Amino acid sequence: MKKLYVIAVLLFLSGCADHINEKQGTHINVIPVTYSFSINSQSDDIIKNKLNTFINHHGLKNKKGYWEISIYKDDVKEQEIKYQQLLGEFGYTINQIKTVELQDKPYFIVTVSFITQKIEYQICGYEQIDYYGSNNIGCYTESNRWHSMVNPENAM
Repeated sequence: MKKLYVIAVLLFLSGCADHINEKQGTHINVIPVTYSFSINSQSDDIIKNKLNTFINHHGLKNKKGYWEISIYKDDVKEQEIKYQQLLGEFGYTINQIKTVELQDKPYFIVTVSFITQKIEYQICGYEQIDYYGSNNIGCYTESNRWHSMVNPENAM
């Protein structure tokens, strides 16, 4: 009789516990993104206008990243100085500008690229009645923490 009583108590206690998944951190993906355009013009005004339009269109004004300028070998020094000065007017430093010398003559004289990184966060699902704990607990907390570390100016 005692054994039956003990078994009944154990079944009662174990039958009342909900299964809740372990806490897991969120996943983030860091994706390299390249914006680029090519140009054949030597005119400073046309280049500056094209560069201004490019920066404003893609929202690159205050983004972290670096510029890569690919120039055909005949005009490297002259074009390099010109693009460094033009990008300097937009607030970029020489450390953020990398010049690549092209050996084979391409169709365009100059190709300008801006390389940056995009961060993707895990999408958190909503909790549902009778399914509490089936999703990752802490997903929102972890996503917000990563978001505030990557972009502290946008923290909640």
